[in-house]
Amino acid sequence: HLISALLGGSIFLLGCSKDDDEKKDTGTVKLALANATGTAGLGLDTHAGAMTATIQTWSATSAQVKLMNVYLVADVDAQTQANVGSSALIWAAAACPPTKSEDGTYQVNSSCTDADVAYFELARPTSDVNAELNSQGLGVPVGDYRYVRMGFCVNGPKAPNTKFMAEPMSEAFEFSSNVCGVTSAKVDPPISVGKDEAVTVSVAYDLSEAVYGGEGASATNCKVEGNIGYCWGFPTLTPSFSKP
Repeated sequence: HLISALLGGSIFLLGCSKDDDEKKDTGTVKLALANATGTAGLGLDTHAGAMTATIQTWSATSAQVKLMNVYLVADVDAQTQANVGSSALIWAAAACPPTKSEDGTYQVNSSCTDADVAYFELARPTSDVNAELNSQGLGVPVGDYRYVRMGFCVNGPKAPNTKFMAEPMSEAFEFSSNVCGVTSAKVDPPISVGKDEAVTVSVAYDLSEAVYGGEGASATNCKVEGNIGYCWGFPTLTPSFSKP
């Protein structure tokens, strides 16, 4: 059967609004990641591709992305996927250090592209992932945030930005993904940031179905070996939060 394995997703503008030079009430948010591969209730992001009854899935033994930045977003428009309300940067790649605004929040380094960022391997134990993440608490305006967004490129990739492998594949496959960001599952209750509060946002992901495809699958996000296409689909992001 011919499987159409088209990588979908929402491309959105990642940015933080700033109320001129007015000082904002802020808390501090620190990012953590959790490799929850095999955990019930997680799985393949609905943005990842066209799934059919004949689809096969494989666990990713390597899942490398050009992780540029991570944001909290108050809400997301269901139709346009645009940010609604406040958004706040909570992590940026070391190669693209953010700038601190006078209002106490942080802004992305606008001169940075995915070509400046090294690959980040998600298929590792949680402790190793967070050691490289080396997250530092960033100032975030007080409020409620219902989504986490990860950014991988700006206005399209400038270089290959995704590399993956599954056990049946003979070698890793690298490609340029036009999906410049992914949005998490909705957080309910929302992530609440209060004045001077320290909040840790943990984002769990499951790589057990991150590679999908089958006979005849072919697309830019697919590695074809023989008559089998192995395709990358970013896993669902499931956030939670905690306070001391």
